[in-house]
Amino acid sequence: MFNLMILLELLESCQYLGMDFKIVKVGKKIMIQSVPGELTMDHTAALDVASKNDGCLTVSSLENMGWPELRINTSIDSLMEQGMIWVDEVNNSYWVPAFVSFMKLWCYVLQIII
Repeated sequence: MFNLMILLELLESCQYLGMDFKIVKVGKKIMIQSVPGELTMDHTAALDVASKNDGCLTVSSLENMGWPELRINTSIDSLMEQGMIWVDEVNNSYWVPAFVSFMKLWCYVLQIII
């Protein structure tokens, strides 16, 4: 049986060995960051918005938080450079793969194919 506590302890041990795994809490979810880089408060806030929308992040969702255009673009560009979000040019949005359920992703792929 899968035990989240054992996984978290293992990842914490990897950090002591110099490996670049980080445990990042985003809202009520836990992410495992496997690429080197720092998450700013803006990154965490944007990821939290996505976590509440099944992994989907839009510019308008960040505008609703009162963010100016420069802040939005800086955060999105940085998250894309780190590979933490993917662009969806069809729907003019971004996706956080860590927060997308397999079933939702499969339905989305079927919509594109059909």
